[in-house]
Amino acid sequence: MNAVLAALFYINSRGGVLGGLAMTCRNAGLVVDNIEYRYCRVSSLGPVLNNLQQRVHTIPSARGVLVGDVAKEIHDVAQELKRHSGHAALCSFRDEALSEVMPQLASFQLEAGSQQTVADYLRTHSKRTTRLPLLKKLLTFDSILLDVKLAHSVLTGLDYTTVVALAGGSHISRVSEMLQKSGYELAYTTNAQFLREHNLERCLGSHIIDGLFCMRPEPIKLDAIKKYLPSSNVHF
Repeated sequence: MNAVLAALFYINSRGGVLGGLAMTCRNAGLVVDNIEYRYCRVSSLGPVLNNLQQRVHTIPSARGVLVGDVAKEIHDVAQELKRHSGHAALCSFRDEALSEVMPQLASFQLEAGSQQTVADYLRTHSKRTTRLPLLKKLLTFDSILLDVKLAHSVLTGLDYTTVVALAGGSHISRVSEMLQKSGYELAYTTNAQFLREHNLERCLGSHIIDGLFCMRPEPIKLDAIKKYLPSSNVHF
């Protein structure tokens, strides 16, 4: 008899800023739409990113998640987005995003080694001393697909008088631009203040300057949006 050993990995976000937020909002009677989809990638690559000097095969999730699973969650969201219709600006935005992301996905050769573990893939395509750039690309190259999902959630949430999106500044900026093309008007915006971040491991998604630091936006206060929030009928 052959035995099959399966491993289950999950992302523990309870200690982060966003951890538990969805449950808190639901408990308050708000409708929540979580647009995240990169679970295999984050669970397998996140620990590697946080332990760059550690041998990749000593990280359980990196050797337990298949490269094919990482590729599948991208293909699945691409197929989901292709089924969306009805908003010309959104469809144009989606087509542009897919034409940008899918060739990049092919360039990583994830499908060619779909039965490889993530650990095997990283060892084949990088060295421990040069792994950070590859990890950054793998974790962020398709971030524009999140923008499409966010825009779709806003445009189809017509039963709600207010929609609150919690995302990074670049996501908000791109989605805001697309919504304005769909007929929305910009009512308020903040001026981003930046600080120098010298811990390069915290520069994920930011441009690193001279290999020394990146410019990261300072957090904003949510007090500014209070006047736009009615007591009910809010979509997060």
